[in-house]
Amino acid sequence: MKLKLTVLTLILCLLPLSLDAKTPRKRTAARRATTAQAAPAISGRAAMWKEKAEAGDPEAQYELAFCYYKTIGVKQDYAKAMEWAKKSSEQGFPEATELIGKMYFSGEGVSKDEYVADVYFKRALEQATPLAEAGDPHAQYALYVLYKHGRGVDKDVQQALKWLRPSAEKGYHNAQDDLGWHYYEGEDVTQDYSEALKWSRLAAEQGNPWAQDRLGDCYYYGNGVSENNSEAVKWFQKAANQGLPRGQFNLGYCYTYGQGVAKNASLGRQWLKKAADNGNEDAKKELGEQAAQPFIGEWCYSLNPGRASGLVTVEIWWDGDDGVVRAKYTTPYNSYNLSGSVTNGVLKLASDVRCKRVGKNLAFTDDEVGTMNMWRF
Repeated sequence: MKLKLTVLTLILCLLPLSLDAKTPRKRTAARRATTAQAAPAISGRAAMWKEKAEAGDPEAQYELAFCYYKTIGVKQDYAKAMEWAKKSSEQGFPEATELIGKMYFSGEGVSKDEYVADVYFKRALEQATPLAEAGDPHAQYALYVLYKHGRGVDKDVQQALKWLRPSAEKGYHNAQDDLGWHYYEGEDVTQDYSEALKWSRLAAEQGNPWAQDRLGDCYYYGNGVSENNSEAVKWFQKAANQGLPRGQFNLGYCYTYGQGVAKNASLGRQWLKKAADNGNEDAKKELGEQAAQPFIGEWCYSLNPGRASGLVTVEIWWDGDDGVVRAKYTTPYNSYNLSGSVTNGVLKLASDVRCKRVGKNLAFTDDEVGTMNMWRF
């Protein structure tokens, strides 16, 4: 009588053979890339600002708007970004007014209208100028953005930097983050990793996720500080927990290749998947490379209750679905295709294969069914 299926359990990491020797990651330098995310309704940084925003705090309303605009802890939603930005703008918060102008200028969530965009840019300039001159760090940062991009005023990078530094010196985390970025990239200033480290750390310690990710980069690459992958992972984790796609990619990469943390392919893939769902192109590429390069190697097996033992060649690769894998194992006689899922790092594969011991080899017939436990040899 033909019996139904054999269950196989493969334990340990199932990774492409090339992963162990992979070179350090190379990533795009895009700033706060606009992305799209699946996942919880609101978490991380967005959740942190939500209560204050609902209570009417204009800074929190702007920060929440920016989270919706850039997919930080929430699914991208231009309508909600505009809603919260308008609430903040109506209270005279110039950064929010500038964001509204940007959305009209780019046609994000609204019909593209450069005239309306210019109206908002000039309004932001009017709101920010007297406040900035009086020493308000938020207004100073708003002027930096307006002058840097030439919004509502002629573009003037030096004037922009003139307003950025005092804002950063007064402790505004967004200004500290941007100043750290300028020094890290050598954009409009002489590249200086020590200054980049200084300003990024100040912003990161206030919870700015972009600065946390950059601080992780400083430790990962040894820029301005001794290379320390464990410290890099610490900051990548903080950025990832806030919902920053770049931080999620970096954390997933470190777990995948065991850089600064114990290798955990399953957890690494989870973070890479989150980053990819959020639109991070590096994560999409990494997952694609994993899918295209299967692990092929010998795994030790034992057939319960110990009727046979030896080696079998197994080929394992991921498909595009979270937690679902495909595998193939071969014997001197046949090759079998399997599929299954991962739970807590353990891969379970199901097959219609039957097992029988033939001398020192394990042959597959219709005569016997058992459970095969397989592990890395």
